[in-house]
Amino acid sequence: MPGPGNVGERVRNLRLTRRLSQAQLAGHDLSDSYISLIESGKRTPTPTVLRMLAERLGCTPEYLAEGVEPEQRAHLEVRERHAHL
Repeated sequence: MPGPGNVGERVRNLRLTRRLSQAQLAGHDLSDSYISLIESGKRTPTPTVLRMLAERLGCTPEYLAEGVEPEQRAHLEVRERHAHL
């Protein structure tokens, strides 16, 4: 099952769960205002930024982008194939 909301909502939820400020998540590579724009849905992070954020948040880039971990996606695809049979 996909994670809640969009990329920005997933970033925000994980950041708050890990008790990080936007500035802490941004680190030296990004700005806290850019993190704010991502969280508000006004900016879509590039694949490079997604990888950076995922590493800092302890998840996969796929989860941030799509709300589904790779293992979950494989499981869902198998279930879908069985449903079509």
